[in-house]
Amino acid sequence: MKTRICILFCSTILLLFVGFGLLQSGASPVLARQTGSNVPSGFEDVSIVKISSPTGIDWTPDGRMLIAKKGGEVYVFENGALVSTPAIDLPNTVLCTNGERGLGDVAVHPDFENNHYVYLYYTYNKYNGCDDTGPNAPTNRLSRFELGHDNVIDPASETVLLDAYQLYSDHHNGGDIEFGKDGYLYLTIGDGDGSQFGWQEDPGILIGKIVRVTDSGGIPPGNPYTGPDSVRCNVDGKAPAGSPTGAKCQEVLSMGFRNPFRFAFDPNASTTRFFVNDVGSNTWEDISEGPVPGGHYGWNTMEGPCKAHSETDCTPRAEYVDPVHWYGHNGSGAAITGGAFVPNGVWPSEYDNSYLYARFVQGSIHRIKLVGGGCRSCLPPTSNYADTEFATWPRIVDMKFGPYENTQALYYTNRETNEVRRIAYVGGANRSPVAVAESSTDSGPVPLMVQFDGTNSSDPDGDSLSYEWDLNGDGAPDSTADAPTFTYNTVGTYTVTLVVRDGNGGEGTASLVIDAGNTHPEVTMNVPAPNAMFAEGQTFILHGSATDLQDGVLSDSALTWEVRRHHNTHYHPYLDPTSGNDIEIIAPGPEDWLAATNSYLEVLLTATDSNGLSTTISRNVMPLTVPLTFDSDPSGLTLIVEEVEWTTPFEITSWQGHKLRVDAPD
Repeated sequence: MKTRICILFCSTILLLFVGFGLLQSGASPVLARQTGSNVPSGFEDVSIVKISSPTGIDWTPDGRMLIAKKGGEVYVFENGALVSTPAIDLPNTVLCTNGERGLGDVAVHPDFENNHYVYLYYTYNKYNGCDDTGPNAPTNRLSRFELGHDNVIDPASETVLLDAYQLYSDHHNGGDIEFGKDGYLYLTIGDGDGSQFGWQEDPGILIGKIVRVTDSGGIPPGNPYTGPDSVRCNVDGKAPAGSPTGAKCQEVLSMGFRNPFRFAFDPNASTTRFFVNDVGSNTWEDISEGPVPGGHYGWNTMEGPCKAHSETDCTPRAEYVDPVHWYGHNGSGAAITGGAFVPNGVWPSEYDNSYLYARFVQGSIHRIKLVGGGCRSCLPPTSNYADTEFATWPRIVDMKFGPYENTQALYYTNRETNEVRRIAYVGGANRSPVAVAESSTDSGPVPLMVQFDGTNSSDPDGDSLSYEWDLNGDGAPDSTADAPTFTYNTVGTYTVTLVVRDGNGGEGTASLVIDAGNTHPEVTMNVPAPNAMFAEGQTFILHGSATDLQDGVLSDSALTWEVRRHHNTHYHPYLDPTSGNDIEIIAPGPEDWLAATNSYLEVLLTATDSNGLSTTISRNVMPLTVPLTFDSDPSGLTLIVEEVEWTTPFEITSWQGHKLRVDAPD
C-alpha cells in the first residue's frame, strides 16, 4: 500500500516514520589463495605482515612500525617481525567497534625520540552505549599516550586532548590524524551521517570538520575562530552551555565535509600542505587541498565538482572550496580511502610531484599529477590532474610512505586480505615471483588424496618458474611438479609449503594447511530465518548451532558472527566478528535514501572445531521497503527530501521504520 503525503504551501520540516516488519537467505563460498597485485615495471609489491583489520600505520624514528587495528589494539612491527603482544589493547568498556567505528589511526610525535608520545584516534564509549543515535551515541576521541622502549603503551599515560560531538550513525565517522610541517596535529571528523542537521557547516560543533590543535591539545594561533565569539569545544564537541549565541569552536580549521576518511601531507612542500580524500554520496568522490582556515568545502550542497547527487549542475560556487580532483562512481568507483604523496626522488622522476589514492570498491591505487588542461565547465567536468591507474589490490584502507632499506616505499593496509603490504621501486633488479598454492580440499577422512596446484604462480619479470613442494610438513621437498598429488594416510594437521624460484635468485612462498582425518563442522543458522526481512530499528537475536563429526555438538564459544551492511557494490562493517550465540543487533536504516533500493544485510556465521577447522555460512537479510508518493496542491512544489530537490508529484522508495527529513522551502 502506498503512503500518500500531500504538502500545501507552507514552510515546514517533516519527519516521516515509515511502517514496521522483520528479516532472506544466501550461500557461502570458500577457498582463499595468495596473490600479488599488478604494479608497473620496476616495482615490487610484497606482503609485510598478516594482521586482522588493520586501519592505520606510522613509524617511530628508530624504524618501528605501529599498526592500529579496528578492534582497539596497536601492534609493533620491529626487525622484520610482529611483536606477539599488542602494545595496547583498548578495552570494550572504552571502545565502540560497531559499523565503521573502532581505533581509526595512530600517529607518532615528530619529537618522539625525546618525549615518546604517540596519539590514538578512536570511537569512545563516552555515554555508556554505542547506539547510533540518542543520548548514548559515542564520540570520536583523540588521546596522547607514551610508548616505551619495551614496545608497551601504558594505558595510564593517556591524556585526553579532544572529544568530538556525538556520532549520529556508525558510518561517516572520518578518522585520520597526522602532524603537519608546522608541528600541529590535524584530525578529520566525518558528518556521522547527520548532515541533514547541518552540523558539518556549523563552526560551533565538531562534526564534518578538519580540526587543528597543538601536540598538547591547545589552539594554534593561526586557527580561524579565536575571537570573542569563540570557545573551546574539546570536552563535548560543541560550544558548552552558557556560550555566546553562535559561538564557534576554536579547534575548527575547515568545515563542509561528508566523510574525510583519510588525508595526506605533502613532504615536497616547503610549508604545511595536504590533500584530503572525502568519501562522496552516490555520484562523486573528491580530493581537496588544504589547509584553508575557515574554508567551507561544500557538503552537503556540493558533492565533488557538482551539486550534490548531480552530474550536470556543476557550476562552481565562490562560497565553497572547490576540489582539485574528482571522479564519478560509474558503478564501481565509490569510496575513496587512503592517500599519499610520493616523496620526490624516491621513485623515478616521472613520479615526482605525484599523489596516490585508493579506490576501495574498485580495488585499485591511482596516481594523479598536475598537468593543466582541465575543463571545469565541461560535462562531466575534468580537473587539471591526469589520473592513471598505478596498481590493483582490493579493499585498501590506509597508505603511507615509510622506511625501506636506504630509501622509502609505499606501505598500505588491506582489510580484505588482512595484511600490511609494501610497494617498492627496485628498478632493473630481479623481482621475486609470487607463489600461489591451491588444493582440491583442505580436510577429509584418511586416506585423504589431495590434488595441489601451483600453476597460478607468476613472476613479474616473466621468468620461468621451478616448483618445490613440502607436502607433509617435515621441511624436506616431496615434489618438483607444478601440480602434484599426495595421499595422507595418518591423521594429523599438515602445513604444505610451496616455494617457487625464478632462476635468478628470487623466490616466493605460499602455504596451505591440510587437516587429514578431520571434517568441517555442519552449521545451522536459525535466526535470521530464511526469507526473513527487517525494518529499521528492529531488534533481533542472532542464533545458530553447529555439529562436528569428531567433536559432536559445538559450544556457543565455537561460533562467530559477523554482519555486513551492503550498499551497491561495496559493504560497510556492521557487526565485527563476535564470538558466542544469541547476539543482539538492531537493524540499521539505509545509508541515505538512494541506498534504500540497493542495500541489505549479510549475516555470516562461522563454526570452528577443536582442531581449528571452520565452516562459514551466510544469509542475505533484506529490508522491508515502502513506496512513498509526494504531491502538493497545486502540483509543481519543490520539496527537499534527504537533501535532494524534487518537484511534486514524485515517488521514492524507503524502508519501514526509517525517518525521512522533508523540507518545503518558502
